[in-house]
Amino acid sequence: MSRVRGVPRRAGRAVPMLALAVLVAAGCGSDVDATKSALQRSTVPVDGPSASNQPSSDGPVDEAALTAEKQRLVDPCQVLDKDTLGQFGEPDDSTQSGFDSCANYMADKRGDDLNVTLRLGYGLTSTETEKASSDVEGLPANAKKSEDGDTCFVTVVTSSEPPMGIQLQVSYESGDACRVGTTVGSSVIQRLRSDPPRYPRPRGTLVGQDPCAVLDKRAVAGVIGDGADTMLGGLHRCTWSAQSTSLTVDLRRGVPAEKRSGEDVERVDLDGVPAFQESKTDSSYARCKLTWTHRKAPGNDPAAAEVVSIEYSRYSDETGGDPCAKLRGAVTTAIAALPKP
Repeated sequence: MSRVRGVPRRAGRAVPMLALAVLVAAGCGSDVDATKSALQRSTVPVDGPSASNQPSSDGPVDEAALTAEKQRLVDPCQVLDKDTLGQFGEPDDSTQSGFDSCANYMADKRGDDLNVTLRLGYGLTSTETEKASSDVEGLPANAKKSEDGDTCFVTVVTSSEPPMGIQLQVSYESGDACRVGTTVGSSVIQRLRSDPPRYPRPRGTLVGQDPCAVLDKRAVAGVIGDGADTMLGGLHRCTWSAQSTSLTVDLRRGVPAEKRSGEDVERVDLDGVPAFQESKTDSSYARCKLTWTHRKAPGNDPAAAEVVSIEYSRYSDETGGDPCAKLRGAVTTAIAALPKP
């Protein structure tokens, strides 16, 4: 029987791919980190080449080849290639999600389903980095199985500050998912340290853009006030938070903003840039999100547009005025700061 390329062979069994690093989980329309909320997990020993259940060092992880700046430039589907996966069976065509994630829904050597997802620049908490008590390629790591034992999440810490790593999510009913994840994780770290495959960088691309540099302190303060904490939540997402409010910049590769639809989506003009606005306000919550296409998809790939979203949320019953009016000044700053296509 022929297989559908790029689609899980049993879609009902595949674990949803990550919406990178959720920093704001409450409220209408907020992104949900499926891998952190959908499955109960238990920690298991790592098992594979270049793996150990003893950490190699108690010191912070700070390696030049593994920084967020370096990982932003790496094409995850070229890392998760057939040479890496072929030792386990027959890889399928890979499916990319955003700039930083890639999945391959393949068959093992017996023809059974084996689904592997790689996430670069996976946002961690400080607690998660401290609890990484195993070792992969000399880096702190851990492996956690889902409650049913069919899915394993292998995380390798690549930076202590900001807390960040790579994650392999492996779904494999008929084999050892954690061993596959650890083996692939080892290969990924080796590639990142040597000469990793990088994205092409055409004029105006957001591939190498630091999301925390899109807004300056004045723009952030104009929306949520002074003294905001800054948190890098993945390679292309940054959140500022202060006093029950937050402001998030999300740079992603995907379908154009023009494809957004729904009752709450309104087309607006931002100094000549067509954008799409979603908002909600009630007695205890206010939210506004503005999304626009920064760079059109090249060629015939409809999911390769580069899209920017900036979102403001308030979690209190204080009267804060129109959330979208607050946000528009920051959006104007962002449009001016981003590279021009």
